This record gives sequence, C-alpha cells and structure tokens, in this order.
Amino acid sequence: MVKRVTAAIAAACREAATWGDEYCSPEMAEAAARAAIEAMREPTRLMILAGDLSDGATSGPTNLEVAWRAMIDAALRPPAT
Repeated sequence: MVKRVTAAIAAACREAATWGDEYCSPEMAEAAARAAIEAMREPTRLMILAGDLSDGATSGPTNLEVAWRAMIDAALRPPAT
C-alpha cells in the first residue's frame, strides 16, 4: 500500500504544473504516503457508518472489501457545509 500511495503522490506532483522536482523527490513522496496512510488509521464516524455491514450480510473477504471502499469513499467526500 505504501508503494501504491507513494506512486500516486509522485504522479500528482508531476502533474501539478507549478511544482518542481525539488518538491517531489521519491523520499518526500514516500514520507507523504506514510503520513497519509497513518492519518487514515483512525476512521472518522462517517467512515465507520459507511463501513457498517451489520445489515445481516455475512462476513467475508468480499464484505470487507466493500466496507473498506465505502469507508475510504466516505473519507474522501468533501466536508459538509
């Protein structure tokens, strides 16, 4: 996961027209990835609600994947105004 997030951060840096290479070294991209993943370790209430599969669904890898994606989707939603 760290490699995947590092690659995403590095790609975003390259796409940002105003950023130079000095702002997106591989080491900085990995540090940012680790910080981002660590920050997501504790889910928000919205993430917990989105990932709650207590609607009678049986547990298993498929449900865990669905719950994880729902929780991340909830985390990426813009804040309510």
